[in-house]
Amino acid sequence: MIPEQYIEGIGDISFNLGMVRMNLVGLSHTERDDKGNPVPEVRQHMVMSLRGFLVSLAAMQNMADKLVDAGVLQRRNPKDGGGTQEFKQ
Repeated sequence: MIPEQYIEGIGDISFNLGMVRMNLVGLSHTERDDKGNPVPEVRQHMVMSLRGFLVSLAAMQNMADKLVDAGVLQRRNPKDGGGTQEFKQ
């Protein structure tokens, strides 16, 4: 069996020594912020080659496009006129 890891998202991402480094985060079971919400905590580190990162980015964009086509997500126009795409559920 292949082990699975559930994460809430990427907490930090950097590029160093030719590799893309990401901290994968989940919500803490014990620590809370000032409003009582669980705070993110690092669960795992992922290190990828730049090529691997770009291939993954393309795969995620492809999935986002499919979710838009299926009506799960909607595209929002960037407010600043830049190239960043935003989505809403």
